[in-house]
Amino acid sequence: MLTADQSAFVKSAVIFGDPNNGDAVGNVGAANTKVICHNGDLICAGQAVILAPHLTYGRDAGTAAAFVMSTAGAAAGGAAAAAAKVVVGKVASGFSA
Repeated sequence: MLTADQSAFVKSAVIFGDPNNGDAVGNVGAANTKVICHNGDLICAGQAVILAPHLTYGRDAGTAAAFVMSTAGAAAGGAAAAAAKVVVGKVASGFSA
């Protein structure tokens, strides 16, 4: 998914409907990676079949945003953490329906 050079700029990763079943995302550690798979999502089972469960990940935007903020919190301080919170909030609201 990401090369080592690319992942050097990534603190955390969230994967929705993971066809790679939790494989590493470049050099992003397992503790900083969250995989969200819904019951019945055959993409998560390695099948190239898109069913309704694969189309519902927008409802997990808040969970994903909270995870990203939890991993960014220790690394970012003050204004950087506040800016990250605003960006993550906007991304989450864009995916929530």
